Amino acid sequence: MKPLSKQLEDLVSGDISHINEVSRLPAEAIERAWGQSGHPRVTVTALAVLLAGLRNGNWSLDDATVWAYFVMHGGFKATHPFSRSDLDIEYDEYGQELIAELVMRLERSNDPGQDPLTAADIDEMAAMVDAGGD
Repeated sequence: MKPLSKQLEDLVSGDISHINEVSRLPAEAIERAWGQSGHPRVTVTALAVLLAGLRNGNWSLDDATVWAYFVMHGGFKATHPFSRSDLDIEYDEYGQELIAELVMRLERSNDPGQDPLTAADIDEMAAMVDAGGD
């Protein structure tokens, strides 16, 4: 099994294969592992990887929403607000506006009153990423 620091790097890079396991870990373990990581930035390529995995059925929209929350807020949702980690996850300067827009769409896709993202929405987001290139 990969070290947690590498799993966090993979998550930020769009590979959310281990998101369910990692999101259940204590905030202290996540913060410690992030300190040992290379502190990657969220890139357009990371979004391409994430969206490709969604389109291929490798992971669910719920998992992608958890990822978006993680990279947007620097931690996973917790039942107690003070038990959430607060990592400084940055967006790459290249494509920063596109990254922020798509991360926000994913993060809010399960909010009350929001229509869930459809396959057509995911395709549209992937086309935006392709047009934005990395």
